[in-house]
Amino acid sequence: MILRRLSRHVGEQNWFAVLLDFIIVVLGVYMGVLLGNWNSQSLASRSERAVLMQLHEEVVAAQAQLAEPRIAMPGIDEALRVFVDSYFSDKDTIDAETICNFASMTSLMPNILGRLSAIEELISTGRLSQLSSEELRLAITDFHEMTALNELRFAELRESSTPLEREFSDYYLRTAFVGDDGEIRLTGECDTDAMQNDTRFRNAFARNLDVFDLWRNRFVRIPTDMLRELHELVDLELGIVHEEDAPPGEDA
Repeated sequence: MILRRLSRHVGEQNWFAVLLDFIIVVLGVYMGVLLGNWNSQSLASRSERAVLMQLHEEVVAAQAQLAEPRIAMPGIDEALRVFVDSYFSDKDTIDAETICNFASMTSLMPNILGRLSAIEELISTGRLSQLSSEELRLAITDFHEMTALNELRFAELRESSTPLEREFSDYYLRTAFVGDDGEIRLTGECDTDAMQNDTRFRNAFARNLDVFDLWRNRFVRIPTDMLRELHELVDLELGIVHEEDAPPGEDA
């Protein structure tokens, strides 16, 4: 329609009408481009928010997993250092139950944290580069590299440690009992004198303590810190304020 009018006005040499038609055409194209860009940006924004919401859920779940008492073990890192300093200098200052507990605990090193599917999706699809926050992109990349590296490290750590209770079973006596919650639980005693006098056991125990501390650092402490940073950055992008972070008088 507009092109037919433009041709007629050119034929009539009505240059004012030609100019007006030209302006209408240009404005129409310009508005079409603007609307197209706005629609694309709107879709990208909604898509980014959906991915970040999924990432937020997975980060919260991972943090809860690392915060479980059997994993977080509050105070264990300091207690481990006190134990090492005492046990390998004067074992008489440590009770048998503590020695037995540490000997058993240092053989247990689960691979707690796997990869987060939202992060894997962002990286595998190339959508990571589309996130607007550079700080968040870097945090996601660092976390992805850490989890990938830990998958390789975990096998090495397990091979470096010794299952003491299995290898030195003569030094352990286990009994079972029914707890107050009705579940069957284990208790036991250790022959700490035999442990102390067995050079092979002491060497394996010392190595386990070292590997256990390394596991705590790589698989608990560092991931905990990285998840905290990642959580804060995702919250910032989504505009989420948790109750403990909200200023006094404001609801989360």
